[in-house]
Amino acid sequence: MHPKVSVIIPNYNHAAYLPQRIESVLNQTITGTEIIILDDCSTDNSREIIMKYARNESRIITCFNDENSGSPFKQWKKGIDMAKGDLIWIAESDDFAGKVLLEKIVSIFDKNQKVGVAYCQSNFVDEKGNVFGNHLENLKQLDSQLWETDFCIEGRTVLSEFMPIINIIPNASAALFRKSLLTDMNWGKLNSFTLAGDRYFWIHLLRNSFLGFVSGSYNNFRFSNTTVRSRTDKTVRYLKEIRTLYVLLLSQVPISWRVKRIAIRQWIRHFIKSIKSRDKKTSIVIRGLWEFAVILVASILGHKIVSPLVAKTIEKH
Repeated sequence: MHPKVSVIIPNYNHAAYLPQRIESVLNQTITGTEIIILDDCSTDNSREIIMKYARNESRIITCFNDENSGSPFKQWKKGIDMAKGDLIWIAESDDFAGKVLLEKIVSIFDKNQKVGVAYCQSNFVDEKGNVFGNHLENLKQLDSQLWETDFCIEGRTVLSEFMPIINIIPNASAALFRKSLLTDMNWGKLNSFTLAGDRYFWIHLLRNSFLGFVSGSYNNFRFSNTTVRSRTDKTVRYLKEIRTLYVLLLSQVPISWRVKRIAIRQWIRHFIKSIKSRDKKTSIVIRGLWEFAVILVASILGHKIVSPLVAKTIEKH
């Protein structure tokens, strides 16, 4: 039977969290899903845990790498290529979900065929699974009321008004998307990102589709001292990738001066905080100032002036 949803669990060294993640997928109120678990050559006992569940659950398909791929997005692609479902859920291996996550999000796709991406609110949890906040506070800075209730909005509006400022989908585990939107995805470009690749991914999907949102907090987004996202949050590399995405957005959608100002102010605060807390080397400061110079020139003169300067880092469309 052709599954409606393919769940992809890409894992690397998350043995401590795998049982909770896998069980939160198996216990969804929607049944008949396909579950693909990929392991990127973990050095812990992840493989043993995965095989234990696979032996007892016929829906689970496993794929083990002999060598580490070096990129989570290579694992995403491998899982998506294997997937038979029309809808894809990338269920990150260190996160976990409420039982009705799939039920709530799938209903949005059923109601509106224009929706290409849909997601729910996320709780922030620590290593032990304790909730210490949610993403709503960040989203309220963009719009004080929008994320309080369910909604459906044109993707290009999201790219114009919100994505230049923050990634409104901070965690893939909270979202489902239509596999059909990936036919022209530039996977090589996506793999070049180390910190902001997920934002590039959502930008690509939302160019020609609508975004749906469920206000209930059915996803639990884990923050850990050992994860890449917590260790490398404040770096010039991140600013460089954000600059690339900002110029890309300028080439695709109109962005108001109000949004530009908010975005630039936020990145400046981020950069100042980073150099104060981590590294005050002159080379770091100069690299950061270069990125801001490119951002400012692009904001004032447009992406066509800036593109030749950073041709190797800007997607061509």
